[in-house]
Amino acid sequence: MTYPDTLTLAVTVGGTTFTTKIIPGSLNITNVLTRQIDTCTFTIEGASATPPSDWDEIIITDAGTRIFAGYVVNVEEVLGADLDIDYRISGSDYAILLEKAFVREEFTNQTDAQILNSLFTDYLSEINATTYVSTTNTIPKIRFNRVSLRQALDLLADLGNADWYIDYNKNLHFFVNEENFASFSLSDAPDLSASFPYDGLMITRDGSGVINRIEIVGGDYLSEDQTFYLEGTGQDNRIIMPFNMYEPEAGGGLKVYRNDNTEASPTWTQLTVKVGYIDTISLTTEVLHYFQERVIEQVNNWPNLPNAVKVVGRYDVPLRSRVRDEASYTHYGRWMDGVIVDAEIVDKSVAKMRGRVQLAQSAMAKTAIELICQQPGLRSGEKIRLVNSLHGIDEDYLIQKVTTTVSAGGLTVNNVSLGVYSGDLVDLIVSLARNARPKSIWRDDEVLDEIFNQAETMALTEGTPTVANTAAPYTWGVGGSNDFNWGFGKWS
Repeated sequence: MTYPDTLTLAVTVGGTTFTTKIIPGSLNITNVLTRQIDTCTFTIEGASATPPSDWDEIIITDAGTRIFAGYVVNVEEVLGADLDIDYRISGSDYAILLEKAFVREEFTNQTDAQILNSLFTDYLSEINATTYVSTTNTIPKIRFNRVSLRQALDLLADLGNADWYIDYNKNLHFFVNEENFASFSLSDAPDLSASFPYDGLMITRDGSGVINRIEIVGGDYLSEDQTFYLEGTGQDNRIIMPFNMYEPEAGGGLKVYRNDNTEASPTWTQLTVKVGYIDTISLTTEVLHYFQERVIEQVNNWPNLPNAVKVVGRYDVPLRSRVRDEASYTHYGRWMDGVIVDAEIVDKSVAKMRGRVQLAQSAMAKTAIELICQQPGLRSGEKIRLVNSLHGIDEDYLIQKVTTTVSAGGLTVNNVSLGVYSGDLVDLIVSLARNARPKSIWRDDEVLDEIFNQAETMALTEGTPTVANTAAPYTWGVGGSNDFNWGFGKWS
């Protein structure tokens, strides 16, 4: 076989083919490991007759197989050598759509596959979210409060110890383990058939991100059913409860009972609970519940008893949980702490899942390898065998990132990252934008007031005016003895 292989490229933008107008050496495709955004850059020469535009669809193929697809996100216009306009294009893959859809949904006792199908059906239906989506977990309760679809995907993947990506045909892949091996290996003694050479090898071992104990600070969750006994004074018809109380798990509203006997031998009379500020009461068997003030009020004063009232219900509990990795502690001899703060985590089992997944990624130091090869065909997410006798390396590594530069004739230079992914500027910008968004408050009773800007048009038709003749002695340019002479006449 001939080494290295070359690519047979076709490049279309917005449905227009620009393959022959791509300046050699300007095409770069960066393919990263799952969850991230693949990018590409290239320059189109002399294309003012069919100029590309932002959010045009980009499709790049090699011998008919897509090696990149997405959208134009940036266009620079410069004067080219032929005195026409050259267009410098920057594109992102289809995953950028996930940052353009924000979701507000709550799910109870559903699988992650069911949740994803529902989210994509409602918010981004052009992505196929069923064919390649695996069920990895059943989630007791999860809430997405105006977060991007990408954030929702990340959270579901974290909870199920799963991963995801959107391929170049708009299919969502969601999986626990999708192990693929590259079609060849890299070696310092290649046979140019099953193994190929590389250069620029650099190995980094980074322990700065080690975390082996994580505290999860979530939102509030409802406690189990609790019974509280409240003291009355005989001087007031109001009693303050210790918490904002919700109805018991079985439903039916908050349960309030009055002791109509003694402390030692109580007789519990159940009262009808009504809503404070909305309802009114007139009977001794009724009570008003002021939720925000944590107050219950009846018509008469409450009995002068230590157990004058019994309340059965639930209350908000701040979610706090901590998980640890004992193997990492044994290896390093110390605890290294981290914190996850996410108000959308409102279930204790979900919090523990999130913490365990984070520990699996951060409990030990990471090894990162950078190298350059000329043989095309490597993809992020694949495993590849790397052999180097000097460093004593002969093992499989996960390809985290491949940046391919295409030169004249389809020759490529491939910068490959193995082991640990190091985010680039696109990832940084996405992360900063996401973290800059303020957290929204979840309200069960809110109503969305949606306003549309609508363009209106109005057609105007100009008619032919009708002019009536004037009576003598004045005429207006109709010809004849009474025509007004502009040079000598005057109005009187």
